[in-house]
Amino acid sequence: MNDTGQGTDLFVDIHPKHAGDLCVEHDALALEIEQLRILAGALALRPVSAIQGDIERAWRLVADRAVPHIREEHEHHMHLALRDGRPLPPRNDETEIERLAGRLDELGPVVRSGAPDAVRALRAVLFDLHTLLHLHFAGGC
Repeated sequence: MNDTGQGTDLFVDIHPKHAGDLCVEHDALALEIEQLRILAGALALRPVSAIQGDIERAWRLVADRAVPHIREEHEHHMHLALRDGRPLPPRNDETEIERLAGRLDELGPVVRSGAPDAVRALRAVLFDLHTLLHLHFAGGC
């Protein structure tokens, strides 16, 4: 009841996606992140020029789909926590995934030059992203 004696609706869905939509997207991304590990392995075997398209697709997967999904998912969990009076969820894995996504973006132009150190750094970032995203998505929705 509010102070006028009328009932109030405690659940206000201000999140742009419903939980079901997030779960479908979550499951699809869980399957796709394996591409990051495969690409990281391929960087040791093939020249960058031969897999440039794969590098671009990996970047798009992370920047355009995985990171926005994780942000939306976190917002959804925050809204649920606030609604239910629970502590807010931590952002530890999300923060590290966003940091690695930024590093992936920074490495793009340098890797195209074929610099060996940049290729090694890209492999490390891809493996790290794969690991964190795999752990994130393995938890289910």
